[in-house]
Amino acid sequence: PFPWRCTTGQKKLVAEGLINAADRTGRLDDRAEAASSVSMDLEEYYSLLEYRSITREWFKEEPHQWFWPSYDRNLSILINEEDHLRIQMIEPGFQLARTYALGLDLANSIEEFIPFSKHPEFGYLTPSLSNVGNGMRLGCLLHLPCISQGNLLNKLIDSEAMQDCTLRGIYGEGTSGAGDFYQLSNRFCYGDQYSRTLASVRKGVIYAFEMERSIRKSMYGNLNGRDKLSEHASNCLTEIYSSDLPVDKLLGHLSWLRLAVCMGALPG
Repeated sequence: PFPWRCTTGQKKLVAEGLINAADRTGRLDDRAEAASSVSMDLEEYYSLLEYRSITREWFKEEPHQWFWPSYDRNLSILINEEDHLRIQMIEPGFQLARTYALGLDLANSIEEFIPFSKHPEFGYLTPSLSNVGNGMRLGCLLHLPCISQGNLLNKLIDSEAMQDCTLRGIYGEGTSGAGDFYQLSNRFCYGDQYSRTLASVRKGVIYAFEMERSIRKSMYGNLNGRDKLSEHASNCLTEIYSSDLPVDKLLGHLSWLRLAVCMGALPG
């Protein structure tokens, strides 16, 4: 059964089997022991959450939930989260193909040592219907200040290029776009065509890039626009140093500073 229906004994068997299979791949850091959510303190939890190594859903302080990173920490596995196994691969920049390939390679390596539930028609079985199929959620974290502040997010979401994609908040589903950062990812996983998922997300990201850049150029591409942006960013910087801002407002100010640097209105 899925994790939310498993008994403690069943979760233990799943965890032991997956840890053994992952260990046999030789892909994860044998210098670090798999960490349990029960023994993890809050400081370690927030540090791992900040770097997207774990999810909020995983940290429930329930038995037999485990986290294990790779040597370079850009890849990790979560055991007994929403699914029995969640493989996370994080790379900087627009490296969708590399991220997809490395994550899929680890999944295939683990599957050599432990079977995954797979339906001949629907694909891999998961608690969430949107993940049934290839089970892959591929996405990019995008900074979209001009689209967001111009109330154009719905226009982006409704575009043809985004028909197979969705926008989520900075920490994924159910979160808001703090600091004008959003996750753009595939909407569904149905079928086993990984290349189609990769192409859909790439198409959506490029469209969002071009839309954001076009708006930035129209608003701040001239001297007058950059002067206004520089003034606003300078005011944000002053307030950051002079006030104890709440997190949401601080992220909003940092968004303006990042935009100003990107547009040449402030030195990098």
